[in-house]
Amino acid sequence: MNIYEVGPRDGLQSAAVKLSTEEKVQMIGLLHDAGLNKIEVGSFVHPQRVPNMADSEDVFREVSGLDCELGVLVPNKRGLDRAKSVGAEKFNIFLSPSETFNQNNLGTDLKTIFSNYRSMLYGVPKEDIRVYVSHAFGCPIEGKADTDMLSDMLSQCAILGDNVVLCDTVGTANTDDMKEVLELTSDIRSNWSLHLHHNYQRHEKIFDNVQVGYDYGITEFDSSIGGLGGCPFSPGSGANLATEALVKWADTNNVDAGVSIEELQESLDFVNKFCKSI
Repeated sequence: MNIYEVGPRDGLQSAAVKLSTEEKVQMIGLLHDAGLNKIEVGSFVHPQRVPNMADSEDVFREVSGLDCELGVLVPNKRGLDRAKSVGAEKFNIFLSPSETFNQNNLGTDLKTIFSNYRSMLYGVPKEDIRVYVSHAFGCPIEGKADTDMLSDMLSQCAILGDNVVLCDTVGTANTDDMKEVLELTSDIRSNWSLHLHHNYQRHEKIFDNVQVGYDYGITEFDSSIGGLGGCPFSPGSGANLATEALVKWADTNNVDAGVSIEELQESLDFVNKFCKSI
């Protein structure tokens, strides 16, 4: 099993405490030193939309020498160009079956989003693109997506990038919801990952969903150190799956996560020191 650490981006983007560039660089360094080999380090969105990510260029420059995969979120061509200008090579994009979410986040409809992404990503190797499907298991405003529509959308996502990440953005999916969507992936060739949230009242249930994903062959999970984060543009979005909790689940189930709780301790101490009010 592999862990894709999203704390420095998804964890901090809506944080009440704003970390300095130096503190973010320190955080990423600690996560790298703990053995995490894939880390999302920033978001090249408009600074007015997500002020906490305004220094993503500076952060990336400082951590670019680390020996691990460094991913960045790029919602549009301007963001992609900014990311490329500082040497980023691994790009995360996002969209949703929920047109409300698409309009709120990307300012247009799903058909146009696909067209825009195909254009902006022309020439970018497919293996360097992760496609995030927000609200894959249901939207708090629109509910569950039509099955045929979602299946077609996932097929198009698999054409855009080699890795498609199914997101329970507000943490309300149960195991039946998970199975229903994961069944759709069986005939679509891609590398599938899961990005799970919980809504605090049912935080322990998140590991039922981890188990279902693992049973369906999912071997890469997004997580955030300390459980930091949540989507600022999705009503009711809870915390991310905590990296340390995912590692404990892996240990309990004899799954090799490639990192130990002991190795994560310094990162956890950092989070507890700087991010208590997040």
